[in-house]
Amino acid sequence: MVMLFLAVIISGLFGHIVGLHFSLGPLLIGLVIPSGPPLGSALIEKLDVITHWVLMPLYFVKFGLTVDIFAIGIQTFSTVQFITLIAAVGKFLGAFLCCLFFQMQLNDAICLGFVMNFQGILELGLFKFAKDQRILSDEAFSAMCISLLIITGAITPIVRYFGDSSRSYKFCHGKTVMHSRPNSELKILVCIHDEEHVPSTINLLGALNPSKQSPIGVYMLHQIELTGSNATPLLIPHKLTKKLSSRDSGHVINAFRNFAKDFEGTSLIVIPYYKRYHVNGETQSTRKALKIANQNVLDKAPCSVAILVDRGPFKSPRAFWTWSSYEVAVIFLGGADDREALALGVRMAELQYINLTLIRILYDGECPAALTDGNILDNEVIHDFRANISGNHRAMYKEELVTEGPGTAAVLRSLENQYELVVVGRRYDRISRILSGLAEWNENEELGVIGDVLASSDFLGNTTILVVQQHTDHMLNEIESILS
Repeated sequence: MVMLFLAVIISGLFGHIVGLHFSLGPLLIGLVIPSGPPLGSALIEKLDVITHWVLMPLYFVKFGLTVDIFAIGIQTFSTVQFITLIAAVGKFLGAFLCCLFFQMQLNDAICLGFVMNFQGILELGLFKFAKDQRILSDEAFSAMCISLLIITGAITPIVRYFGDSSRSYKFCHGKTVMHSRPNSELKILVCIHDEEHVPSTINLLGALNPSKQSPIGVYMLHQIELTGSNATPLLIPHKLTKKLSSRDSGHVINAFRNFAKDFEGTSLIVIPYYKRYHVNGETQSTRKALKIANQNVLDKAPCSVAILVDRGPFKSPRAFWTWSSYEVAVIFLGGADDREALALGVRMAELQYINLTLIRILYDGECPAALTDGNILDNEVIHDFRANISGNHRAMYKEELVTEGPGTAAVLRSLENQYELVVVGRRYDRISRILSGLAEWNENEELGVIGDVLASSDFLGNTTILVVQQHTDHMLNEIESILS
């Protein structure tokens, strides 16, 4: 890295000595360096902060100081805006009609037509060069900078709207665990960021009772952050019969190969939490891109989503199926997400070495009559669960009565070091009395109120937490059935 920086300085000095512009040498070196890993990614990781948060703002401030909006005359401004409008319409129609000719979708054609009108730092540099060469007057330069600002600011939200491909499946009829047919294949998309997430993910998949009678189909997605201006999202399929082609994915794929061997013949989206936990329970935020990706999945996924919070090994790092027992708890306050969490718990309870405890937290007092209709589905799933576990010594049902949020927090803290896995729902009614005082202190929205309490540093132990969100489409159907 040091040698590269020296090469940039020397190339700029050499270009100046031979009579060229000092930036030509560094430009050629930048063109030679590949944009991808390892060198290109390392450069961006080292220089991204100072470039985007220091140098780029200073560069734009420099341009802003040279723009004098009070020196722009009406005639010059009108002429520049007319020419700019004609050019923008021409570029839009050219790209739009070509896309339609080649039978592209209408949204993509509109999006590409507006993208062709984006202007940025390259155009600013061209305007500055034309001004320095006396090709443009100060008045025309200021008018063109204002025009660039108007066009880019106007088309940005338009491109963001038409370029959002997730709108096509956001409101589709998604799938949930609760509404899947019994003994049918449960298809699961598992997302992995690094090797630290593999052991807890393997244990979770094994706890979902993969067997010939109730198989699961696992689709593993190893997410690797791409850096660089030319970084294009890639989906690289790996076949278990082929040699490993990626050093970064090798250890992760090997772990899932071993899982497939243990459960031969054996489909929710499972994403890891973006924070890392230390031995003392403190958290460390990792890349911001992971948090944004998790939030996008929660907002736009066409199926149920589960966030896996790995607080570290509870026991030895062995696989859970080698233990004599595996303690699982499901926290139930009510709502679609809790019913989805319970559906996962019921599936886990079918495994012979899993001990499942359903803990239902109820309000200790009189509830308004308007709230009772909303609990019909909750009472039904609880009744079905209690009927199914009769005679099963590995499943237990408990009720905890609380009056306010601190009582709920006390119940949650009583679970410390008792369970290897705790399954909770994500979304609750924030005005609920049993959550009073907790919703206001919710620091991690993606985990919900209960998940945030369990994942906080105040909650001792190394229990793995699974925060479940049911697909919205089924929630709307349930509400409509209640109202009808």
